Amino acid sequence: MPWKNATYCNSATGTCESVSLQDYHQTCTRLCRADYCGDGDGWTADGTLIDIWDDLTPPIQARAEHDWHIEAEWNMDGAICLSGTRLAKWDAQDEPNCTTKPNLRTQLTNCGTGVGVRSMLGTSFPPRPKTESSSSSSSSSSSSNLKVVLPAVIGGVLVLVLGIALCVYLRRKKSWKIQESPSSSSSSSSSSSSSSPSSSQEKQATETIASV
Repeated sequence: MPWKNATYCNSATGTCESVSLQDYHQTCTRLCRADYCGDGDGWTADGTLIDIWDDLTPPIQARAEHDWHIEAEWNMDGAICLSGTRLAKWDAQDEPNCTTKPNLRTQLTNCGTGVGVRSMLGTSFPPRPKTESSSSSSSSSSSSNLKVVLPAVIGGVLVLVLGIALCVYLRRKKSWKIQESPSSSSSSSSSSSSSSPSSSQEKQATETIASV
């Protein structure tokens, strides 16, 4: 409860004191919503698992899952360092981009070890399934494969269309030649038949002259 007190012992100085849980309540509100920037925007989703631990003596919530990934350290104003977001999609997009905390990801290389010294609470999240972590890489690889395959497919289609057009042209040209052959033979036969009557008339004229 925010109005209760608890004992806080500074691990650096070894001194202990009674502190109000009101500030811890505010800090817990920030981390539950994944309000990294402390501006009221949440970066989580319903049903997302996290582990929470505090710096109190004895702790109200001790760290339970030591093989989970460190997410952040928290104070009342949000995260003071960020090792990785609990949702993989924000890491892939390099979000959140806090304007008031531009170095949130890089300012502390040992994020997660300062609970009790520089922060009140710490959080971690379970290891991500391979499918979740590889979804972004698979989508990028599929897009790159599409860029390579698509021109080849288009080229193959163009070659096929040109081949079909050429075959149609050759078949039509062959049919035209077949149609021209009978006309030429008929013209030759008609010329021979027309020449035969003239030769018979010449023969008759010669016989008439001879008889005279």
